Amino acid sequence: TLDIAEERANERTAVVPRGAVEEASEGARSRLGAPLSTEQHRALETATGPEGIAVLIGQAGTGKGVVIGAAREAWERDGRRVIGTAVAGATAKRLEDTGIAETMTMDALTARHRQGRLGLDDRTVVVVDEAGMADTRRLHGLMEAAWESRAKVLLVGDEAQLSPIGAGGLFGEIAKRTPM
Repeated sequence: TLDIAEERANERTAVVPRGAVEEASEGARSRLGAPLSTEQHRALETATGPEGIAVLIGQAGTGKGVVIGAAREAWERDGRRVIGTAVAGATAKRLEDTGIAETMTMDALTARHRQGRLGLDDRTVVVVDEAGMADTRRLHGLMEAAWESRAKVLLVGDEAQLSPIGAGGLFGEIAKRTPM
C-alpha cells in the first residue's frame, strides 16, 4: 500500500485547471464572507494538485471542511465526480455538509468497486474523512481500488483523532510520503 501511495504521489493525472481552483476559492469567499486563509488556500492547491493522492491534516476547527468544500467545487467545475467516504457511516454522511452529494462507508466503497457497481475512473476523486481512524485493511482496500481505477484520493485527518480499531498507522506513513 505504501508503494501504491508513493507511486500515486508522483503521478500527474488529476490536474485541475487553475481557473477552476480560483473560482472555487472565490466561491468559498462568498459563502464565508471572508477569503480563505493563506494556509487554507495552500491546502486547496495541494488537494486539487496533479497527484493521484494528497493528504490534508489539521486539528478540529482549522477549516478542513471549508477546504474540502472548495476542492469539491473545483473538481466538479472540472467535470470530476467526487465521492466522500469514512469508516463510519455518520462521518461519511457529514461530508454532505461540504457539498459532496455521494457518500458511503469505506467498506461499501470497496465492496461496490469489487462488484463492478461503483464506476470509479480517472475522473473520480475519493475524499476520505477521518482517515487516521481507518485500519490498515480498509485503507489498503481503498488505495487498491483507487489505484486500479486511477481515481484521485484525498486523505483527510487530524493528529488528535482516535487510533483505528485493529492494525493501524498506515495513514501516518502515507502522510509522510505524499503531498500535504
